[in-house]
Amino acid sequence: MITGGLESGIVGGKEVRPHSRPFMAFLQYRRQHKCGGMLIRDDYVLTSGHCLDKKTTYLEVVLGAHNITQNEDSQQIILVDKYIKHPNYEHNHRTYDIMLLKLKTKAVRNEFVDVIMLPENNKNIPAHVKCSIAGWGRTVPGGRGSDVLREVSLKLQSSFQCKNKWQEYFNSEKMICSLSDGERAFCQGDSGSPLFCDSELKGMAAYTYPNNCYCTMVLYSFLLLLVISLAGGMESGIIGGKEAKPHRPYMASVQCRNHHTCGGMLIREDYVLTAAHCLNDNVYCDQDHFEVVLGAHNISKVEKSQQRIPVMKFIQHPMFKQNNEKNYSYDIMLLKLKKKAKLNTFVKVMPLPKKNGKIPANVKCSIAGWGLKTPKGNQSSDVMQEVKLKLQFNFECKNKWQQYFDSERMICNVSDGKHAFCSGDSGSPLICNAKPQGIASYTIAHAHLMLKLRLYFSVNNCTMFPYIFLLLIGLPLAGGMETSIIGGKEAKPHSRPYMASIQCRNHHTCGGMLIREDYVLTAAHCLNRSDFSSRDHFEVVLGAHNIKEKEKSQQRIPVIKYIQHPMFKQNNEKDYSYDIMLLKLKKKAKLNKFVKVMPLPKKNGKTPANVKCSIAGWGFKTPKGNQSSDVMQEVKLKLQENSKCKIWWQQYFDSERMICSVSDGKHAFCSGDSGSPLICNTKPQGIASYTIAENCTNTTYPQVYVKISYFLPWIKKKIKMNE
Repeated sequence: MITGGLESGIVGGKEVRPHSRPFMAFLQYRRQHKCGGMLIRDDYVLTSGHCLDKKTTYLEVVLGAHNITQNEDSQQIILVDKYIKHPNYEHNHRTYDIMLLKLKTKAVRNEFVDVIMLPENNKNIPAHVKCSIAGWGRTVPGGRGSDVLREVSLKLQSSFQCKNKWQEYFNSEKMICSLSDGERAFCQGDSGSPLFCDSELKGMAAYTYPNNCYCTMVLYSFLLLLVISLAGGMESGIIGGKEAKPHRPYMASVQCRNHHTCGGMLIREDYVLTAAHCLNDNVYCDQDHFEVVLGAHNISKVEKSQQRIPVMKFIQHPMFKQNNEKNYSYDIMLLKLKKKAKLNTFVKVMPLPKKNGKIPANVKCSIAGWGLKTPKGNQSSDVMQEVKLKLQFNFECKNKWQQYFDSERMICNVSDGKHAFCSGDSGSPLICNAKPQGIASYTIAHAHLMLKLRLYFSVNNCTMFPYIFLLLIGLPLAGGMETSIIGGKEAKPHSRPYMASIQCRNHHTCGGMLIREDYVLTAAHCLNRSDFSSRDHFEVVLGAHNIKEKEKSQQRIPVIKYIQHPMFKQNNEKDYSYDIMLLKLKKKAKLNKFVKVMPLPKKNGKTPANVKCSIAGWGFKTPKGNQSSDVMQEVKLKLQENSKCKIWWQQYFDSERMICSVSDGKHAFCSGDSGSPLICNTKPQGIASYTIAENCTNTTYPQVYVKISYFLPWIKKKIKMNE
């Protein structure tokens, strides 16, 4: 268990010189201290996301305080108008434990109250640097809070030591940590208080161990990201350009209620390609009101060349997350039109690149759109504008944008201070050597033109993009709710006596394996509310070959307890890396030649690639079948290198907790049997987790398994707890 600073404390510190930290904020609820914070603008305080919880319904901010028990003349008490938690914040996982408090009234700056400057860039912070943190808190663990502001000096720890101690709780990209010397620490607080190293703001207190303050973790790199507001083309604009010669016949104006919102390009008579974020809540209207205008030059007029066609379907890339501003690398969308466009001299299809290749830097390109002609304008251009831009080296883009830039799927250009696409036209194509190479994605909102690089989603990246993308739109992650083994053969009866058929109302839903007389191991997503109305109807069938028959060898045992891994999120398809569950049986199985326990691996080790493995289950024999097999099927598969799995599945794949196999186009586990064990050299190495739905024999996307050996400590601990 980890704890934040709701029980605030600075242990082993000393009283600070009054008002020497004028940026410090004291956050209170019903006059009780909750958290620390810092004033970063006259009307904004930065603090930890967990400071606002179910028990704390509102917060007040006290600025200019030293002794919080006294009504000092220097104090300003301001109510909070708005609480802005990071969209990726989760209570049990503190990587994004950050929140902005918008104040109802602006603070009055003086010698007691002032703002703190955020870091200007994201730099590594060396270990063993001496830092300090301040707060109103306990001077000893378990003691009462201090009336006056206290500070303590701490030494930073190396990231690998933090990772070794905190494991999955620690993210070395977004976190740093300090180690207590046994006398000094921030202890269960002050969450939200700033950490200073060499007189510079480096972090913000996030969490530590409850009742044991020897290891203190603080967030740091995200402070920089707060001041970078990614902006797409909701306020569309081409800056420093000139009016384009009528017409660019492939250009599309994507409109909602006759208002231009984004650009796009016609890639087939009935399809327009644009940016995924154009379907954005900020400008969102009913999808029925979206239209595409083709053949236009002046969008304020009803030109004879124009064709106005309603959008019938919006097909965002499945890996695009609208609220995840950290990753725009899948910012791509297809618009299916209600009817085909009539091709003529004003309306033409733009051919897409034939293959995925590198685009050299310094190539001159152009982009066009209907948009703002000045960075801070508020009136878009009626006529199409165009501007010429030069591509930048990818390493320069990466250096500037860091985690926002994906060199595999993105390209970028740099403004010369006069010419740019600015906050748009998102979705407009970037044309290089008469070919479309990118889709305008984002830039810095309200930034000066010369400061930042502009980014584009690389059109030719997806390997024959339109075909891959059209395939993926209907292919979300699929677990084993529809179970299947593809291209396999009937297994020798009872050759796998550890196999379990997990059933609900006598219907097979998942596979599993018996790891103790009273425990079956399977996948966490098998317990899915959309499929099962009551847990009381779950049973495990052991000793089965034909699950449709009542074989004498079978043992049917109800499930008494479901123990999902606590970090598995049922509705979070982005992370299946904790897709593991123990089923405690109502009674012990009777072990015999038909029912046996499968020993687990003894330690967590690497599983080499190209090892031949096998998986079995009762499932569909064809990818699009609708009838599962009555008898157990088995198939042989080859393990894939983790690096290749990561390339294809990216954020969906965790190489520490997962392994994967690749289909040869004929053999696969398909949409299941989720929970079935992957056996390599007679030992269980994985639990079938997910693959591509409806296309499981796809030779590109590997099938993914949860790595059993990684979870050995958790399995042993849970079984012992439930003795």
